Amino acid sequence: METKVKELSSFKREIKVSVGWDDLMDDYNKEVKKAQSTFDMKGFRKGFVPINIVKKRIGHSIDAHFAENSLNKFYTKALEELSLIPINQAKIKHLDFKEGSKLKFIAEFEISPKIGLPKFEKKI
Repeated sequence: METKVKELSSFKREIKVSVGWDDLMDDYNKEVKKAQSTFDMKGFRKGFVPINIVKKRIGHSIDAHFAENSLNKFYTKALEELSLIPINQAKIKHLDFKEGSKLKFIAEFEISPKIGLPKFEKKI
């Protein structure tokens, strides 16, 4: 997993996350198997439709569901890795995923601003 942080202002951050296919492959295959087990098509018993037919029929929804679940997983992992604590829900921009390629997304969120007080000295 690759992450890049961009500071937009004193309290806004943007994280670019890119996760390689090698890290995603096992989870994606589990997602396909899960979809195959519930897929029903005339001429086949429920759950026994060949994987290539399942991917052809509902491949886009499998990709979308997998991308959403992986997005949450890797977003929280990136925040922990970078020691950032957001104070609002992130805006996700440019989510990109297809089977066999990287998962890429950009998350924009706000953090607590650093507030410094000036040093006051008592003069009596």
